[in-house]
Amino acid sequence: MLVGMTSVHSDQAHAARGQWRGADPRAYIRIAALLRDRIAAGELAPGQATPSITRLCADHDVARQTAAHALHVLQDAGLVYRVPGLGYHVRNAILPAGSS
Repeated sequence: MLVGMTSVHSDQAHAARGQWRGADPRAYIRIAALLRDRIAAGELAPGQATPSITRLCADHDVARQTAAHALHVLQDAGLVYRVPGLGYHVRNAILPAGSS
C-alpha cells in the first residue's frame, strides 16, 4: 500500500513540477523574440522602457530569472540597455555607415 501512495505522490510531484516550469523549457527565448518583434514593429520606441521583470513574469507566467534572462538576451544583442533602478530601455537604432 505504501508503494501505491508513493507512486501517486510521485505522479503529483511530476505534474506540479511541469506546471511551474511551463511547456517550453526555453521560455526566455520566446519572451525575447516577442520583445524583439515589438521593438522592430516600433511598439517599443528608442528610449522607452521595456516591460518590467515583474510584468513579464505576470504576463508569461514565468520565474523572475526567466524574465531577466530574456532581457539579458536582448541586452547582449544590443537592442536594450539597463538603467540601474529604472529597468531596461530600448536602445536607439544604429544606422549603417553612409546613411543619414
